[in-house]
Amino acid sequence: VTAEFGARPQGWGLFGYSEGGTCALTLTLRHPQLFSTFVDIGGDQTPNLGTGHARDLITLRDLFGNDAADRAAQDPLTLLAQHHYDGVAGRFVVASADPPARRSASVLLPAAQAAGIDAVRIDSAGHHSFAFVSSVAPATFGWLADRVAATPTGSARVGPR
Repeated sequence: VTAEFGARPQGWGLFGYSEGGTCALTLTLRHPQLFSTFVDIGGDQTPNLGTGHARDLITLRDLFGNDAADRAAQDPLTLLAQHHYDGVAGRFVVASADPPARRSASVLLPAAQAAGIDAVRIDSAGHHSFAFVSSVAPATFGWLADRVAATPTGSARVGPR
């Protein structure tokens, strides 16, 4: 993107739904020098592979090659506990009929705020569906675009707790 379109290599924003929301948050936390803004629509609390009683074991094995340190390095709560994020902002957008996303946002929002992120939770009527995403996308994507356009290059900073 920087080579082809001449975009500056900092201050970008990420917008994602479901696992994409989890990725938007995680990438922002791992690379705040590149991504200063995120929108997490219906995301999970941590990267995972599905549901069920064996989800954590399957996730550790199949997504992280049984490397617990790698899993911790991708866990939003671990990252939020270890770092302070100056200049980063985010939105956790949840549907009223999406209990897993509501639980995740309830845990992630205060952790993000405690880590210095200008974060808010937006609750709206709906289910975990693309219809929900299309109903909230104009406002949330507009906010992200306005914020990225106004963010000076390199303004997001991360430091140890």
